[in-house]
Amino acid sequence: DLHSFPTRRSSDLFEAFIARDTSVAEDITAENEDINLISKQITDYLIKVSGENVSVHDDQKISIMYHAIADMLRISEISDNFIKYTRAYEEKNLKFSDSVFDNLKSMYHKLCEMYDLAIRIFDTFDKTHFDELEAMENSVDYMRRMLIEGHIKRLNDGSCTPESSSVFINLVSNLERVGDHITFIAH
Repeated sequence: DLHSFPTRRSSDLFEAFIARDTSVAEDITAENEDINLISKQITDYLIKVSGENVSVHDDQKISIMYHAIADMLRISEISDNFIKYTRAYEEKNLKFSDSVFDNLKSMYHKLCEMYDLAIRIFDTFDKTHFDELEAMENSVDYMRRMLIEGHIKRLNDGSCTPESSSVFINLVSNLERVGDHITFIAH
């Protein structure tokens, strides 16, 4: 179900990162395995259906579904990265300020809004919301730039340690990539 895809699992992952909680790792890994299996089954079905005598319109829908499945898989794969970042955050006892978490939460919530809108576009083929989605995606891109620039400033003034750079920059970049894949689903 595309509507519920990110809701529980991404919320669990995001909250787990903030809480340094790796206990969701096994559940997320199991869900990713399920997602891979289901996507293969759907792809196999789409191949079977596309081999039949389908209209041009149906062939276009099948193609759209292939692309959406691929983007869902990419989002699922990114969740594996979150597990790694949470482990590193916990094991290395990294520190992030409350303002950094507030900015990460804003970025995450923007992605949830984007996802809801993208699925609405995908379901209805109503392209009137593309501009709104593009603006949201641009906002996520901007958030990524500002978060990384802020991190670099904190590194330069000594209020942040270099050990946190890899986790923080990769985390923010992966959040931005999720936004890209969400946008691709709508397109």
